[in-house]
Amino acid sequence: MNSSATYEEQWKSYQRRSRLFWLVFLTYVPGVFAIGVPLTRLFSSEIPVFVAAGLCMLAFVVSGNYAIEDRGITTRLPDDAFTASCRSGQSIPEPRNDALVSNTPKA
Repeated sequence: MNSSATYEEQWKSYQRRSRLFWLVFLTYVPGVFAIGVPLTRLFSSEIPVFVAAGLCMLAFVVSGNYAIEDRGITTRLPDDAFTASCRSGQSIPEPRNDALVSNTPKA
C-alpha cells in the first residue's frame, strides 16, 4: 500500500469522525427537546429531561474525543529554530536582533 492511499484513507476517516462530532454538537438542544418533552409528559416528571441531557452530553464527549483521536495524519512543520527546539524539547532560542533586544542598561 503506498503512502498516498494511506493518507487518503486517514483523511476520510478524520472527515467521518469530524462530521460525527458536529452532528452530535449541533443536534444537542433539539435532540434533548425532542426526547425530553415527550418523556416528561409521559412520566409527569422532569427527570427524563435531565437523563436525556446527560446522555447527549456523554455522546458529545465521546464523539469529541473520537474526532480528535490521532490516526497518524502528520503535519509538516517548517524547519526553523523555533520548531526544531520544540521537537527536541530544548528551550526556545533567544532573539538575536540587537535593535529589538538591548543588553545595555538604560540610564
